[in-house]
Amino acid sequence: MPIACKWLYQSNSNITNSLNDKNYLNISNELNEKGYFIKKNFLSSNEIAQIKKELQDFEYFSVKDIFKVFKLNEIKTENLNSSVFASNLTSKLIKKDSILNKLLTSKFIENVSRYYYECNPYLVGAVAFHTKPKNIETFDNSERHMSAQFYHYDGSHLKFLKFFIYLNDINEVNDGAHSFIEGSHESN
Repeated sequence: MPIACKWLYQSNSNITNSLNDKNYLNISNELNEKGYFIKKNFLSSNEIAQIKKELQDFEYFSVKDIFKVFKLNEIKTENLNSSVFASNLTSKLIKKDSILNKLLTSKFIENVSRYYYECNPYLVGAVAFHTKPKNIETFDNSERHMSAQFYHYDGSHLKFLKFFIYLNDINEVNDGAHSFIEGSHESN
């Protein structure tokens, strides 16, 4: 089915004839082979600071209780029951001239997606996560499950590409490292 959808989208555009940038071809090949690609220092420290500032205004929910919403200043200062919070970035308008909009519509992300899909890509969602420091041994099973602490397979669409952009350095596993098993993605 994903291959049929890819063919359908390709047939509605002339995109495949214009895919000749070697850098994006190499990234796409690595994504297809390994299932991931790492681009270090994607954002400058100034861009990261601006994005963090813009993210302050969105509402976040606890992965333990999705019906309670918080602002980031509450999450950082209050003693809340959860350590993992998420925002679908829908509680506030993302302004066209904002750094967050520039990130979500960046040419790099667009072109990586275009080369990977070999058709015009569509952004279908964006989520911001905020995690508070917490010893992993103190997570109960429901919190581990709801905050994706176990190995799992994401299958939200027939063919999709996720970009994980860290706004803080991850220097060791206990800092919140993301892991991916190379080759665990499926071609279909």
